[in-house]
Amino acid sequence: MHIRVIMHGATAYWLLNDETYREHKQDPFDYNPNDQVVRELLNLGVSAEICYSTMKGKGWLAEDLLPGVTIVHDAYTRLIDLQQKGFLIFDFNLFSIIKNANERRYISGEKRTGAATVGCNQWGSFQ
Repeated sequence: MHIRVIMHGATAYWLLNDETYREHKQDPFDYNPNDQVVRELLNLGVSAEICYSTMKGKGWLAEDLLPGVTIVHDAYTRLIDLQQKGFLIFDFNLFSIIKNANERRYISGEKRTGAATVGCNQWGSFQ
């Protein structure tokens, strides 16, 4: 099995090194608590990928990332590419979205009836 984790948008900072993480969080004493988890996943063969469009928008450079993180052009194109290669896209927010949709809650100001209409910024791809 090949696993890819593509980070973009609001959660992309999870893949930053400590120095850039501190700048992003505006806290000189903070550190990236995801560092060890990302390293362990990489050691297990998981690919951690970050959206270049998000990086560009935030002003981040390749040296601002944790070691081993791969930069992809943009997350949505990468997801389409992986789907065409036979990967299954798994949305980590799916369960809470379905729960909210089933309870007829309002998400982003609109009534949703299913998870397919909600875009999320954490994705795992499995093949």
